[in-house]
Amino acid sequence: MKSVLPIHEYKNEQGHVDIDRICKENEHMFYPAHRHNFYEIIYFIRAKGKQRIDFASYPTTNHQIYCLAPGQIHEMQTDQKEGLSIAFSKELMYQIMSIENTIFANLFHHPEGAKSFTIPNEKQNTFKSLFFLLEEESQKIAPNDKLLRNYLSALLLLCLEIDSPQSAEKRNHRIDQLILEINRSFRNVRNVQYYADQLNVSTKYLNEISKKQLNKTVTQLLHERMILEAKRELAYTHQSIKEIAFALGFNDPAYFNRFFKKMVKSTPETFRKSSR
Repeated sequence: MKSVLPIHEYKNEQGHVDIDRICKENEHMFYPAHRHNFYEIIYFIRAKGKQRIDFASYPTTNHQIYCLAPGQIHEMQTDQKEGLSIAFSKELMYQIMSIENTIFANLFHHPEGAKSFTIPNEKQNTFKSLFFLLEEESQKIAPNDKLLRNYLSALLLLCLEIDSPQSAEKRNHRIDQLILEINRSFRNVRNVQYYADQLNVSTKYLNEISKKQLNKTVTQLLHERMILEAKRELAYTHQSIKEIAFALGFNDPAYFNRFFKKMVKSTPETFRKSSR
């Protein structure tokens, strides 16, 4: 990819969790706009400003959490800040999901955009303790991988509990599976039957739960995910529109242009010029 913005890569081959302090001394890690190929949880202990994630701005306040997925465009626009950042690989995320039998797609791959929430007073000490335990273990010469994984697992489960303690119980777990599978396969597969087969349900049932819980059909979720990726490529890479169309699985660039214009009310070329 011919990118016009930095791409941060997770290079810890042993799978350790990487912890960084958010402060003035290392602000270059978060400025300017960048994208990365790993998962990240950003915890602001004290902050004032906003975050720009993909194409939306989010206010930043004290004791706020941001959950960032691989591929998202992130730019910190926060002047006053103190906090911690946890980076971990996709492989570690899948490992935790397998062990806990829990899918965290609602935290990192929410169809409405980036996930952010404020930690209530009664949970702040627990949250900070888990962060500091992770930081302490990760800085050892020979970190205990199992301990790191368990601390991170506890932190993710706490995030789910804080984010939606009531709705999580009512949420059909297949929605999280669907969102995760769409993020994995949207470039190559746009057949609803494929996603139904992956989840071992009928297409009718999959569309029913999607419309009930997200007010969108599976096809709409697929289209929105394709458009988000197209916007990222148009705004932040030097690839031609034809190259972007092919990379997103369109055999006909003209059809990609019509599809984009229908969804965005703008041609790809016009969108690219307006976003630069």
